[in-house]
Amino acid sequence: MKNGRSASPVSAVILVGLALILLSYAGPALVSLHTTVLLTEVWQLLRLVGWILIAVGVIRTGVVRQRAQKVVTAKAAAGLRGELETARELARLDASYRVFNRIYVYHNGRRQEFDHIVVGPNGVFHVESKNWAGVIEVSDHGVHRSVEGGGHDAAEQMRRHHALLTGLLFDHGLRLPISGILCFTNRRAEVYGHASTFKYVRIDELVSSISAHRGTKHLDKRQVQNVTRLIAKYSESHEVQ
Repeated sequence: MKNGRSASPVSAVILVGLALILLSYAGPALVSLHTTVLLTEVWQLLRLVGWILIAVGVIRTGVVRQRAQKVVTAKAAAGLRGELETARELARLDASYRVFNRIYVYHNGRRQEFDHIVVGPNGVFHVESKNWAGVIEVSDHGVHRSVEGGGHDAAEQMRRHHALLTGLLFDHGLRLPISGILCFTNRRAEVYGHASTFKYVRIDELVSSISAHRGTKHLDKRQVQNVTRLIAKYSESHEVQ
């Protein structure tokens, strides 16, 4: 439905119906001025078939759109479940960490949605949750799935998040280590590969991965508070609709 394969036949049905209706009106003038009763019935039949095809096309279009909306809604619900599960997992970090969940961050007129941002003594982490199933290959060229999902490339999304967060901190005199983590929450995911700009973990590895991370710079309590205040100032909550 997303790629248009299901929508094309519906549009064709409507177009054929319109063509038949136009032909039923234009036909008599094109064939002869002396239209027989039989031909009149043919034009009327064509007109009737045209209206039927249009009605069928409209109904099918509505069904296709409804199904597409259900798919979109289901994907959004699955994504939200993954984010909530990740948020619960991040709540297990000790008190030295500060966690932001589901926020928009602003910088230089741009706005990006972050699933999670973690600030702690060993650095700043932006965490993206993916509730994906199937075989998933991670590389510097992108994140590829065996299950058709559409939408954005997670690797590019991680790069955009990293750039915005780095720019925000840098513009306020904070040159701190920032790490990206792609967190897979679905137990049915088979993930392999490697990316140089971010790491990926499963949900049960997330907290230990953050806690064990050795950054290039240690943040004291005051620095953690400064970063936390800065992110809070330039962000807003992304509430569930």
